[in-house]
Amino acid sequence: MPEKSEAEVRAAAERVVQELDFHEAEAKARGERFERLDEQTLLRKLAGDNTNSPFINGLGWGSATPGGTTNLSVFIQNPDPVAYSGFSLFGYLFFGPANTIQSDDLSLTTEDTRFPHYWRGLGVPANSSANTTFTIVVPGGIAPGVYIGNCYLVLVRNFDTGRLFDRSAFDLTVL
Repeated sequence: MPEKSEAEVRAAAERVVQELDFHEAEAKARGERFERLDEQTLLRKLAGDNTNSPFINGLGWGSATPGGTTNLSVFIQNPDPVAYSGFSLFGYLFFGPANTIQSDDLSLTTEDTRFPHYWRGLGVPANSSANTTFTIVVPGGIAPGVYIGNCYLVLVRNFDTGRLFDRSAFDLTVL
């Protein structure tokens, strides 16, 4: 992939920051949490430094009661000159302490099986962004508290090993 100039990276970052500002305002208006990459990390990832791409640049979520539902919105950025279809790029959402484990393989063994897990196709155009929303069903009878959710951004290949592009975590409060 050809190198992007600093001016191109900064212009792309300005557009992404504007999008994330909009999504953050929407989430806060609904009473939800919103977390996003800081500007320096965003610049590095858009420049292709220390990243697989595409990548997750923001998350918005609410809280829920046992037996209830809440949403997790995931915001994806694709700095690549190629598109990824919703038949190959997926978000995988599950609960457990995976975020504390360095190994991607081992992190998948920590799933909290009381919670459902979810796969969602996430097509994203070249040099663009996309988002999706997962509806999380909180198990009935689960104790109030904080549960760690994980969203992995993965490329699934039909005839080869897939690839983990990015992973993120969020703290779901069960009231």
